[in-house]
Amino acid sequence: WLPAMDVSETDSEYKVHLEAPGVEKDDIKAELDDGVLTISGEKKSETKDESKNHYIVERSYGRFTRKLRFNDIDSEKISAVFKNGVLEVTLSKVEAAKPKQIDIAQN
Repeated sequence: WLPAMDVSETDSEYKVHLEAPGVEKDDIKAELDDGVLTISGEKKSETKDESKNHYIVERSYGRFTRKLRFNDIDSEKISAVFKNGVLEVTLSKVEAAKPKQIDIAQN
């Protein structure tokens, strides 16, 4: 299965929101290596009761991995919060990568 993800950008940072309902905090991992953010984890299945007859089975379980490449991240300024089944990763941009207004002088 593949959890839904949103990525947004401002002048100073990127925010990644990944929906992982049913995943425990200890079963999800975020790592930045050479500009690649890797979010991986596992949604463990509930104990199967073979005596039950299932009429509908729509929930997904198993391992997942999502990868995103960033070229302008300050690896010392990254934070992550996992709350209510949503992982929010904030990645600050390096100073040089931020847009800078250039004043134009008149001759």
